Amino acid sequence: MHGRTVAAVGVATIGCLALVGVYGLVFGVLVEPSGELLVPVVGTLAVTALVVVGLAALGARSKRWRKNPYW
Repeated sequence: MHGRTVAAVGVATIGCLALVGVYGLVFGVLVEPSGELLVPVVGTLAVTALVVVGLAALGARSKRWRKNPYW
């Protein structure tokens, strides 16, 4: 039971951080766009997407990825 509680707290924390990030993106960039911030925001999103895709590709290529206890 204790492990599930810790996992629920972790999932809730990640969810809250994602909501704060989406709120900041929507109201900081999309609603009130500033020309000088557009290029850095697009660059940051592109680098983040590349890192996530790269890590997913590395994990999928692993020989043990299906032997993970979470699957």
